[in-house]
Amino acid sequence: KDRFSELERQRSIQDNQAEELHLNEDLDSIGQNSSMFQKGLALKQKKLQSK
Repeated sequence: KDRFSELERQRSIQDNQAEELHLNEDLDSIGQNSSMFQKGLALKQKKLQSK
């Protein structure tokens, strides 16, 4: 059972790393001028202003 949970832990770590990798690739491919990027920027600015 311990070996199984260790395998699970390793797998979840790998999954997280893969997700982060995809996220970075997405951000790179989205580019500066896309609407998604602009929305993210606007949300960040709203959060900063509301503090």
